[in-house]
Formats: sequence, structure tokens, C-alpha cells
Amino acid sequence: IQIDQALTPVELHVIPRARYAEWLAHKFLEGAGVRAAASLPQQVFTLSKRAVEYSYNRPYQSGDPLRDIDWKHTLKLSQLIVKEYTESGGKAAIMAINLSSADAEEADKLTFEAIIAMLTLAREAIPTALAVYDEKQIVRLVPVTDPRKTLRETLATLKNITPAVYVRRSLHPPQIGRLKRNIGLLKLSESSSARQLLALLDFEHRAIEESARTHPAYLAISRISQNVQLPATIVVASLLNHDIEALQVTADKLTGRGFSIIYAANSSTG
Repeated sequence: IQIDQALTPVELHVIPRARYAEWLAHKFLEGAGVRAAASLPQQVFTLSKRAVEYSYNRPYQSGDPLRDIDWKHTLKLSQLIVKEYTESGGKAAIMAINLSSADAEEADKLTFEAIIAMLTLAREAIPTALAVYDEKQIVRLVPVTDPRKTLRETLATLKNITPAVYVRRSLHPPQIGRLKRNIGLLKLSESSSARQLLALLDFEHRAIEESARTHPAYLAISRISQNVQLPATIVVASLLNHDIEALQVTADKLTGRGFSIIYAANSSTG
């Protein structure tokens, strides 16, 4: 059986994520306020509005979200127990952006995540500083100011993003927190094997810290954080390539001072 069917070609226009995010940012800036942001699609704000930290456990009360139930303690105590959280930051924020990307696709993803994260801060009217760096140097530092101004600075900076060549990591990066805990445990042992392992881990830890202290990520965030009122939140937009160890060291240093560090969109340090 043969059937003739006329087909009309369909024109498909693919809009890069970065261009869409830039369009949203300009729409927000044209409205110059929260009313303009209210008309934007809510799902594009992928950065959580509520940056929270665990505070304590308490008995379940009617109306508590089920996602906050601590099932481990619930089983132990034979009653519903929930985790209580407190908001971290809220007074000010630092938008940290790593401009390094390997190709156009990574650059598009990075630009989208950075703009959406900064747009969210502007939408919530959170005064924000800007720290931009790449694999070689600090690119831009802007002190805490009106988030709309910081959003404009972010858009201007990201226009010049270009793929760069950097050393790719072969091994999984060490976790600074786990490394420090292991060092602390080994110090309690008197065995010769434990002492040898302690020496190796201690050497690794010192090497990571020394390397991080000269890295653009550590320098940029450390310098801009000196003039930020605490408590504050650091929002990182990065593909976590050359800067992951430096960010871990930075987080380890600054969380003790009252900073909370969160990662935009799909970025994660594990």
C-alpha cells in the first residue's frame, strides 16, 4: 500500500540557556523591583530561597513538614521527631563566580547558573557583593551593594566569558572535613602504623591548604568577605574544576566565622 503525504517542515529555534537567563535579568532590571520579578516564571529560580542549617531535634507537631522528620531518632524514641532548622545568612550575600569553562556548552551552563543565582538574590532584595575569578587571577571584586547593581555587574562580567585551557583533575578531590577528622582520630592512636598514616595525611592536608591560600578562588572570596556584615551567605557558581580544593578550604575557614556556603543549581562539592 502506498500513501502520499505532504509534510510541512518545522523551523526549530533553540535558545541557549544563558541567553534566556540574560533576558530574564533584563526584564527584572527594567521593572527595577519585586513587582517585575513576581511576573517571572518561578521555576527558573533554581537557587533555594531558604538557606538553612540544622539546629536541633524536637517532637513532631501538627503541621510540621514530613520532609523534616528525623527517621533515625523516630525509630529510637518510638515517637515522631523532626529536625529544626534556622536560617543562615539573610543580611548579606557574596556571589562568587568561577569563569573557567572548557567549551561553549560549559560556558552556557555556567552563565545560566550564575545569572539565575544572582537574579534570585536580587529578587529577594539581599544586598550582595561580587567575587569573580578564573584559573589564573581575580577578575572582579565588587563590595556589598544594591543587588540590582550587582546583577548588572554580573551580566557585564559574564559577557566576556570564553572557554579556557586548564589542568583537568584525574583523581577524585579529597574532602577537607573528612581529612581533618581522620587526622584527629589518628592522633589518638599510639601504634607505629597509625603514626605513619598520620604523617601522610597531615602532609596532604598542609599541602592542600598551602596551595589553596594562593588560589584566585580563596583570595577573591577571602578579600571580599572582610567587609561583609555577619551572618552572611556565600553563593558559588562554579563548574568545580580547578577550584574545588580551594573552595573547600575557603568554606572550612569561613563557616567558623559565621558564613554559610551554598552552591548554585547543579553544582555540588559532595
